[in-house]
Amino acid sequence: MRILHIITRLNKGGTSNWLQIISDKLVKEGHQVFLIHGEINKHEIQSETLANITEFQIKGFKRKINFISDIKTTLKIMILIYKIKPDIINTHTSKAGLLGRVAILPIYFGYKPKVVHTFHGHLLYGYFSNFSSFFFLLIEKALSKITDGFIISGQTVADNLVHKRILQGKKFICINPPMSQSINLEYNVRDYYKFSKEDVLVSWLGRFEKVKCPDRVIELAILFPRIKFIMSGNGSLYDHIKRIAPKNVYLTGWVNPDFIWSGTDIALLTSLNEAVPFVLVESSSHQVPAIAENVGSVKDIIENNFNGFLTSNLSDRISALQLLSTSVSIREKMGQNARSLVENKFSEKIFISSHLDFYSELINSDF
Repeated sequence: MRILHIITRLNKGGTSNWLQIISDKLVKEGHQVFLIHGEINKHEIQSETLANITEFQIKGFKRKINFISDIKTTLKIMILIYKIKPDIINTHTSKAGLLGRVAILPIYFGYKPKVVHTFHGHLLYGYFSNFSSFFFLLIEKALSKITDGFIISGQTVADNLVHKRILQGKKFICINPPMSQSINLEYNVRDYYKFSKEDVLVSWLGRFEKVKCPDRVIELAILFPRIKFIMSGNGSLYDHIKRIAPKNVYLTGWVNPDFIWSGTDIALLTSLNEAVPFVLVESSSHQVPAIAENVGSVKDIIENNFNGFLTSNLSDRISALQLLSTSVSIREKMGQNARSLVENKFSEKIFISSHLDFYSELINSDF
C-alpha cells in the first residue's frame, strides 16, 4: 500500500509518537509511507525526523488560522496528493484534517484514494468557547461526508463522536496507543535531583497549555509541600508556571519520558480534554499509578481504585494524592496493575495490525 499521512505539526507529544510508531512499522511491513506536515509553534520542540519515509514540510502550514496561508497550504497538499497518488490518505489533528480533506475534493472524481481521519481527541469541549465548539462540530460533520473511515483513540471519544453524529453511517475503529519498549537509562529524575528514596515524586508531563491545566499541579504542590512535583514539557504557559511554582516544583523542559517515569512514584494528569493519553501508557509501563481527570477516554486506561484514581475536582485530587503518597503498598499494587493493564490492552502488535486491517478493509470496499 501507498499511505500518506498528513499532520499539522510534528511537535513533541502523543500524536507525533503515534505517527512515528505506525510509520516505522508500516515501512518494515513493506509499505510505502509518505508524510506531509507543517511547522511547529513557538514554545514547542520539533519531534525527531521519521526514518525511512518520504517527508514533505510545508512552510506556512501552522495550527493558527490564516486564510491566505491556509489556501496556499491546501493547494500544495493537493499537488502532493496528485503526485504521490496514495491508496490511503490518513489525516491527523483538526487543522490537517480540514485542509487535507478539502485538498482531495478537486481531484476526487478522477482519482479516488480512501480517506481516513484519526481522532486523537476532539475539539468539542475544553479548547474553545461554546460557539467555537459548535462551529467545529459543523465542520467535522461536513468533512465526514468525504471521509471513508475514522480511527479513534479511545472508546469514550468514539462515543462522544457517535452522539454528535459525526460518525453517522461511517466505518470506524477504536485503536489504543501502543506500549513501547522502555529505554534503560544510567540515571533518572530522582538521581538527577538527588532525591532520597523516601521522597515521594509526583510527575506531570505534557504541553504547558490551558487545556492541560498545569496550574492544577501548582495547587497541589502548595497543599503538599513535602512532596516533590516534577513538571516536564513546554508551552505558552511555561514561564507563568515557572514564576508561580513553589520550591517543591521542578521544571525539566522536554526530556525522555523514561527519564521521568523510571524515577516517579505517582503520575498526574490534569487535562480538560484527552483521548487515551500516551503519557499514561508510558507511565503505566513503568508501574506508576496515576491520578487523572475523568475526561475523554482517560477511563479507557485508568480504572478507578485499580491502577489509579479518576478525579473530577480539587477535592478528589487531594484525597487521591493523600492516599497514594502515604501508602507504599497501595502504590506498588496499583503500579503492578497499571503495568498489567497496558501489557494486555495496549499491545504494539495489535496497534499495527488494527491499522493494516482497517486500511485493507477500506481499500477493498465498494463505497
